[in-house]
Amino acid sequence: MKKLDRLDWAEGLTLSAFGVRTGLRVNLPGVLPQVLPLLPPGWKKCRSVSVKRLYSLVVAQGRERAGMRRLHVLYADSMRVARGAALAQVLAAFETDLHRYTAEATSDMTLTCDCAPRPQFQWQNDTSPRDAAPRRNVLFR
Repeated sequence: MKKLDRLDWAEGLTLSAFGVRTGLRVNLPGVLPQVLPLLPPGWKKCRSVSVKRLYSLVVAQGRERAGMRRLHVLYADSMRVARGAALAQVLAAFETDLHRYTAEATSDMTLTCDCAPRPQFQWQNDTSPRDAAPRRNVLFR
């Protein structure tokens, strides 16, 4: 974490979603607007700098040179979550990890399984029935 803290951070945001405070910092200005649509529904900006998890997004800068790739890297606290040449891929990993972490860390949400009976169908020449729609997990208050 100390190595990450030494980097120059251009933008940052502290947010609260479902009672869980999370922070995000990026090393390049102008990236934060791309991240805002990925935040959990109902999130709110916080004044507090104390967070349960801090995401650090290191956006690759400069051009690639022969034998050297420029990669975007996402950290959750000091653990690397994603690394890739495409920023969209790293942002998708951020969205997934943030939503999962928020669901796990919140105390006022309940995880339930949608276990309603599903209509069955069969493939031609197949004797085993298959679910017509996948089951899904739902978070609610």
